[in-house]
Amino acid sequence: MVKNDDLAIEHEVMSYMEGIYVNELFWLLTAIKSNCERLFEIAKVPETGYIIQVDIEAHSLIKSIVTNSSHVANLIDPRTKKKDENEERYKFRKGRGEYLKKIFNVIVIEEILQRKLRDSIEHFDERLDNLVHSVSKKARKKDQSLAHNMVFSKKEVLQPFPIPVRVYVSAEKIFYNMNWRLDIGKIYAECVSMLEAVQNLEKIKKIKEPGGMIVIVPKLTDSSPKT
Repeated sequence: MVKNDDLAIEHEVMSYMEGIYVNELFWLLTAIKSNCERLFEIAKVPETGYIIQVDIEAHSLIKSIVTNSSHVANLIDPRTKKKDENEERYKFRKGRGEYLKKIFNVIVIEEILQRKLRDSIEHFDERLDNLVHSVSKKARKKDQSLAHNMVFSKKEVLQPFPIPVRVYVSAEKIFYNMNWRLDIGKIYAECVSMLEAVQNLEKIKKIKEPGGMIVIVPKLTDSSPKT
């Protein structure tokens, strides 16, 4: 069990280490923005007709966007209590998330906090097993098509639209994975606004890009005031 004195010490240490949390957000949001812009650049939408691309880079970028978005969500919106996590630890983690989320008070954040698509990537084998089970049980009068690791310029590339197993539609900026979808365009818009909020913080204003830092936490017996 964590004692109140222990929590007081943790909050004291947090006051010194706050910059690390903020720097982590700065780094994650910068990476998301950069990866989105690169994805929009390589996932082409022709003026006429359609394009089907098989592009490993595109899907690597998407996976990075999804992963980094989940890390941002964990920092500012830790929803569930972890297995074997006691109540005091959970309260601290929850409080830390609420504290960091205040940085973005006036920003509507929805897509970055969306967890279902992320889970379908992290537990891809299980979701694919479930899809196999589902397809095998349904009676079909026509063949069933599936698309895996593809980039379509528009959904109309194939009609009917195949079951998407990691498919990105460039015109929509939406990533589909079986029964789930993620709006990369919305993630980008949210990320740009969040990044601006972080860069307006007094501690970050003079920093052009995220980097490293060294933090000194005073020894426990040091009762001198913080400077």
